[in-house]
Amino acid sequence: MREATPETYEIYFVLDVSGSMTPFLTKLRNEIVSFTESIPERDAQGRRTRVDYYVVAFVNDVKWFPEESPRLTSAIGVQDALDRAIEAGRGDLNLTQRTYNAEPAENLLDAITSVTASAPTADARLMLIATDAPFAESPTILSSNIAVRTSFTRVHQALADADFRVHAFTPELLDGVTREYRGTPALTDLPGSSKTSLRALVEGEVDIATRLSLIAEEASCN
Repeated sequence: MREATPETYEIYFVLDVSGSMTPFLTKLRNEIVSFTESIPERDAQGRRTRVDYYVVAFVNDVKWFPEESPRLTSAIGVQDALDRAIEAGRGDLNLTQRTYNAEPAENLLDAITSVTASAPTADARLMLIATDAPFAESPTILSSNIAVRTSFTRVHQALADADFRVHAFTPELLDGVTREYRGTPALTDLPGSSKTSLRALVEGEVDIATRLSLIAEEASCN
């Protein structure tokens, strides 16, 4: 449990925007309001909470949306950023080089590292990860000569050090995200984290609005 109700939140949507993710990303985009409205407007002392959102997209490479002003403060802003990210990844294109994403593994680790390297300072730090692919780790070179710079153990430690709660939307079993990877616990084993099946969400077995609302509500105390 947190020692005090957060006054400030930083929420990062770290999203695989390759073509296979479009059905989920569209559902997420359409339910963002459910998420933002479930975050408490005031903390336990009656102070108005401040919530900053960021959309961090990845394929082989990583790009924050919108590039010109990545800090977002409203559901409309997040929806617009998601629209841009989905469009950028359409056709399985990379995001900065506009070349074809040629292998099944994606660059999740560098996307996460770009977040932790930005030195978040909010009382509550949440990361919502969505991907249906395994990740590559350093020293792998992905298509278009994009080098992966980060290892899983470094990413896991950086998230733990920054007290991130990781909420993953992935296949039921995904190495490193929902189950241990080479002796290191899964990202969703970090305190306050959770995992949700992409298949169950896309097929309607789990309601995405309800799931997002629960994550938002628990961010203040769990």
